[in-house]
Amino acid sequence: MSRRAKILVLIGCFAFVCLVVGAFYQKEIRIAYHRNRMWAAAENLQFLGIRPGRTVVPKLVGLKFLLLGITENKESQAIREHHQALLELGYFEKRSFVLTNRIVTGWSNVWPSFHVQVSNTFGKIHESTYYFQETNRFEVTATPADMPKWERLISDFDKK
Repeated sequence: MSRRAKILVLIGCFAFVCLVVGAFYQKEIRIAYHRNRMWAAAENLQFLGIRPGRTVVPKLVGLKFLLLGITENKESQAIREHHQALLELGYFEKRSFVLTNRIVTGWSNVWPSFHVQVSNTFGKIHESTYYFQETNRFEVTATPADMPKWERLISDFDKK
């Protein structure tokens, strides 16, 4: 067998292995893709906004935004789309909680104390979104593994 034929057989075997692995790990690969794209869009959005102590986007990042046409609207839309894809893949779970002992009349009266509780429970970086939907409804989108923590957090918050 010639050297060229051996290389082609090797490439064919490698391609076959990649297809088999891809078939078995398709969901995990898709989850990784959407998570990475969502985080990249969030990072781009953070650079587009003026953060404390920074009024200018670094030159290389600014060039990237200019060349790729990155805007706040595009990045916000990308975050929403990848977040929805992660919900559909089962990476995220959406749950509503009803507060029975507390009525929320606006963020200003609950946010400082609630934010401290969330930070103490999850740390500074966690993959979840949350908001008060109505005066006594709270909606959370998080990983299924984090939902028991959210249940305890909301229960404790409602008791106070």
